Amino acid sequence: MGALLGWITSALALHCDVGVSWPVAAVFGGILIVKGPTVIGPLLRQAKLSHRPAALLQWEAIVNDPIGALAAVLAYEVIVVSVGASTVGEAAVQLIIGLIVSSVAGGAGGYGIAQALRRGWVPEYMKFNV
Repeated sequence: MGALLGWITSALALHCDVGVSWPVAAVFGGILIVKGPTVIGPLLRQAKLSHRPAALLQWEAIVNDPIGALAAVLAYEVIVVSVGASTVGEAAVQLIIGLIVSSVAGGAGGYGIAQALRRGWVPEYMKFNV
């Protein structure tokens, strides 16, 4: 929810306050979602929050990194497809095909990583221990 709200408010602020076009604001708003643990960590240490809220905010920062990247790429692709397509239907078909292909590729990559971790092909020092 925070990523979506951040994307919308960033894009709105960029369009209304800075005056950039909606397509540019949408792409840049997606980029602004990304606030990784290297940004949030020092802020949380400075704020001296209790463990549970700090852990939740740290987790959100980690999860929002790929979400922000995907939001920016998705906004960019929507713009590119909508400019290049002759009809709305053609643009929708191209976007759906792109989403299906990327989902299959992402699922295959995730499956491959899971298998590598299960079979011990990844050294222990490269694994994230919770």
